[in-house]
Amino acid sequence: MEAKAAPATQASVTPTGAKTGSSEQSEEEVTVVNLAQGLDHPWGMAYLPDDEGILITEKYGGVMRYHDGRLTSITGAPEAFKYGESGLLDIALSPDFAADRRVYISFVQGGRASNRNALFTATLQGDALVDGAVIYTGTERRNSTRHSASRLLFLPDKTLLMSMGDGAAEAVQAQNLSSTLGKIIQLDAAGKPASSQYFEKSVAGLFSMGHRNIEGLAIDPQSGVIWSTEHGPMGGDELNLIEAGKNYGWPVTTFGLNADGTIISRKQSAKGITDPYAIWVPSIAPSGLAVYRGNKYPDWDGDLFAGALSGTQLRRMRVRNGEVVLQEVLLRQVQSRIRDVMVSPEGDIYLLTDGENGKLRRLIRE
Repeated sequence: MEAKAAPATQASVTPTGAKTGSSEQSEEEVTVVNLAQGLDHPWGMAYLPDDEGILITEKYGGVMRYHDGRLTSITGAPEAFKYGESGLLDIALSPDFAADRRVYISFVQGGRASNRNALFTATLQGDALVDGAVIYTGTERRNSTRHSASRLLFLPDKTLLMSMGDGAAEAVQAQNLSSTLGKIIQLDAAGKPASSQYFEKSVAGLFSMGHRNIEGLAIDPQSGVIWSTEHGPMGGDELNLIEAGKNYGWPVTTFGLNADGTIISRKQSAKGITDPYAIWVPSIAPSGLAVYRGNKYPDWDGDLFAGALSGTQLRRMRVRNGEVVLQEVLLRQVQSRIRDVMVSPEGDIYLLTDGENGKLRRLIRE
């Protein structure tokens, strides 16, 4: 019988010295206003320029636009495998959207026994995605519908980062250099893997590896620092500072346990592994992630905002000198699974709640 590890505490300290909970603050007067509801398990959103609204992906539905208080269906979305954790996932706009009107969507294609992440792009014309095409697919197919999350993030050099989950049963593939499972891949606007080679003898475009299931991926527009939130096993959710060429350890190192309390790995740190910046114990299932840069709430400038699914909350985090020095739990009283977080150019914070009657909400600070 496999040995069980003692559960970690809320104030666990990672090897980097970042504390997960000891700096947590009391909740201030923050609430939300509902903008739209009836969304079918919404997953990602993108803020359109020139007052065109917000594009929203529904995991089990299609693509919707929120504008002037109403939702409109956008035709032309890719045909996705919609079951469990699979379906339509993240959405991002081309860095040159004003000129090319290109939209990018990550989704899952295939079936229950064989599926993989894929990248679709099309041109937004009115309420339609036209001339759509799948421009990239993961190299490995999963035999599970779990851990298929995929976030999209454009970098200042206009390359695109695409994360892919490990497929749960295929966890060991996160350490396989020839597989895209449990990885972040760097692509150009046409879906071609970036030429930068950060790992020897690896799958083309490999940016970072050793991930379990990234659910949040964001860049600080001021510093260029890339952050991710990642679903770990029980007690092993992570905040990671993402850098090219780094291995983030899964499943060789982890702070978490299997659901039955058995040990996954006795290593929490190892040579050649980049440690998590912070962990959450107990797990909160962190999801969408955003870095706040804006004048509307100047005292929040530079803070990270992470949604939580099982935690049904929004976390505000402040990082100083390589350490998470503050965590504030927001919106716990709302009791909603928060799937995605977005900061608009005007400094407003938007949230998507998960579920059959998913909602688009805007944060209100009193």
